[in-house]
Amino acid sequence: RSLPLSERPRRRRPLPLSERPRRRRPLPLSQRPRRRRPLPLSERPRRRRPLPLSQRPRRRRPLPLSERPRRKHPLPLSERPRRKHPLPLSEQPGGNVLSLCLSGPGGNVLSLCLSSPGGDVLSLCLSSPGGDVLSLCLSSPGGNVLSLCLSGPGGNVLSLCLSSPGGNVLSLCLSGPGGNVLSLCLSGPGGNVLSLCLSGPGGNVLSLCLSGPGGDIPSLCLSGPGGNVLSLCLSGPGGDVLSLCLSGPGGNVLSLCLSGPGGNVLSLCLSGPGGNVLSLCLSGPGGNVLSLCLSGPGGNVLSLCVSGPGGDVLSLCLSGPGGNILSLCLSSPGGNVLSLCLSGPGGDVLSLCLSVPGGNVLSLCLSGPGGNVLSLCLSSPGGDVLSLCLSVPGGNILSLCLSDPGGNILSLCLSGPGGDVLSLCLSGPGGNVLSLCLSGPGGNVLSLCLSGPGGNVLSLCLSGPGGDVLSLCLSGPGGNVLSLCLSGPGGDVLSLCLSGPGGDVLSLCLSVPGGNVLSLCLSDPGGDACVLRVGWSFRFVSCV
Repeated sequence: RSLPLSERPRRRRPLPLSERPRRRRPLPLSQRPRRRRPLPLSERPRRRRPLPLSQRPRRRRPLPLSERPRRKHPLPLSERPRRKHPLPLSEQPGGNVLSLCLSGPGGNVLSLCLSSPGGDVLSLCLSSPGGDVLSLCLSSPGGNVLSLCLSGPGGNVLSLCLSSPGGNVLSLCLSGPGGNVLSLCLSGPGGNVLSLCLSGPGGNVLSLCLSGPGGDIPSLCLSGPGGNVLSLCLSGPGGDVLSLCLSGPGGNVLSLCLSGPGGNVLSLCLSGPGGNVLSLCLSGPGGNVLSLCLSGPGGNVLSLCVSGPGGDVLSLCLSGPGGNILSLCLSSPGGNVLSLCLSGPGGDVLSLCLSVPGGNVLSLCLSGPGGNVLSLCLSSPGGDVLSLCLSVPGGNILSLCLSDPGGNILSLCLSGPGGDVLSLCLSGPGGNVLSLCLSGPGGNVLSLCLSGPGGNVLSLCLSGPGGDVLSLCLSGPGGNVLSLCLSGPGGDVLSLCLSGPGGDVLSLCLSVPGGNVLSLCLSDPGGDACVLRVGWSFRFVSCV
């Protein structure tokens, strides 16, 4: 405890200013001692020069190894410790891991494997009916990982494999009926990943593969009846991605593939009856994309392909009876787009192709009986568009082709009996348009062709018995128009051709018995218009 105030020592009060000792003032400059000036160079003592080499004492040379006295080691050779030479991580001797797990009925298996640098890991897990398997494998630089997981009926499998730079990963997962499989594989730079997942009836498969730069990924996912498959593959620059997804009846397939610059992507998706397919493929600069989607009866197909600069896109979509197809293809500068869509009976096809400057577009659409086809092709400056649409009996076709300046358009539309054809072609300045429309018995044809200045238009329309043909051709200044219309028995033909200044128009209309022909040709100043109309009861030529 602190002392009371009466017992505490009193603090010493400071002295007043008059009693404090004064500080010593510095001496004036005149009274201060002067600093010693350095001696001039002439009076300074000279430094001692080194002796020449001939006068210097020679050093004693060491004795040769044979004459040197040997040092005596206190321990013999057998007991001396060995020196450890430093090696790179990939060459350092590491340990290998082998793990084998077997579980009885209703049992769970958990396997965790870690390997040192340069070591390999092999894990095998087997679980009987009603058991779950969880396997986690990690390998250091230069190490490989192999994981195999098998689960019985009603069991789930979860496998996670991570490999460091330069390591490869191979994962195989098999699940029984009603079981789910989830596989995640990550490989470092320069490493390859191979993942194979098989799920029984009613089981779902989710596979995610990530590979570093320069690594390849092949992924194969198979799901039983009623099962869904979701596969996501990402590859670094210069890496290729190959994804194959198969789903049973009533199952859905979702595949997403992304490849870095210079990498190629190949995706194959197969869905059973009543199943849907969704495929998304993205490739970096200089990479190519190949997508193949197959859907069973009553299933739908959605395909989206995007390629980087200088890359090509090839998309193939097949849908079973009553299934629909939606295909979207985007190509970067200098890349080409090839889209092929096949739909079964009663199925519809929707194809959208976009090409950037200098790219070409080729679209092929086939629809089954009673199905409709909608094709939209857009080409940028200097690119060409080729569209081919085929519809079987009772199917309709709608084709829209747009080409920028300097691009050409070739459109071919074939419709079966009772089907209608609608073709719209728009070409920029200096571009040419070639449109061919064929309609079966009882089908109608509507063709609209527009060409920019200096572009030519060639339109050919053929209609079956009882079908009507309506052709409209417009050409810009200095462009020519050639229209050929053929109508079957009982069908009518209506042709309208307009040419810009300095352009020529040639229209040929043929109608078989019972058909009527109406042709209207307009040419601006400096252009010629020639109409050739051939009917069943008359034949004459008129030039305006």
